[in-house]
Amino acid sequence: MRCQRIDIKKRKVCVGDLKSRILLKSRDIASPDTLTDYDYTQSFTDISNVWASVQTTSGKDIFDGVNQIGTATHLFYIRYKASLTSEAMVEWRSENYRILRLENLDENNEFMVLYCALRGNKSIEVNLQ
Repeated sequence: MRCQRIDIKKRKVCVGDLKSRILLKSRDIASPDTLTDYDYTQSFTDISNVWASVQTTSGKDIFDGVNQIGTATHLFYIRYKASLTSEAMVEWRSENYRILRLENLDENNEFMVLYCALRGNKSIEVNLQ
């Protein structure tokens, strides 16, 4: 059997493509203070403002290997941040986005793409989850 060469397309992002400012936030959930209280409280802490390239999608289903975990409405391309996880949130143009999945582009630790779903009005606390 003979080997065949497989051409792999590299996805390129240039620093000049990062034209939008987004805010990355961490979400902390605190347990109730008493045994009779069942409401968890959440708070948001700003991680950092970063430059991003924003791409809207008509809905891209994201899977964790077995189950569908959501439909991405926006893709945010940013410089690589090793500490960023899918527990973080993105704020862009006064709207909140839940990170469904993170991808290190071409495993180069230079750029990453955040697959995100638009959340509702940020003044209504239930939409921030």
